[in-house]
Amino acid sequence: MWTECRNWLLNSVLPAATTNFLRFEKRSFAGDGACENTFGPRGLSGGALLDSGDFTSAESYARDPAGSALLAGMVIEYHREYHALVSVRIDTVINGIRRILARRRHTPLPVGHQAIT
Repeated sequence: MWTECRNWLLNSVLPAATTNFLRFEKRSFAGDGACENTFGPRGLSGGALLDSGDFTSAESYARDPAGSALLAGMVIEYHREYHALVSVRIDTVINGIRRILARRRHTPLPVGHQAIT
């Protein structure tokens, strides 16, 4: 399944280096092992993808994940057949904004328009 998902990405308009793929299942497991329903992906598009850090050790669960979360990307779509959320990496978004702003600084504005600073 992940190979198919990766192949879809390679054939898409998004370069692999600019995206994140996250497995997104209908059910997950709580800390005590109980199976829980997760929230649905509807409405996540445009939302933040937060990196809460390393959760591979028991000590990592003792810290407050909200205090260490970093903005990693912006969710753009969900692919049900692959159980995958796709996000654009935040550095890609920032670099795109910087390119647009740089282009605006070097392009004369039409008469009557003000530059956004």
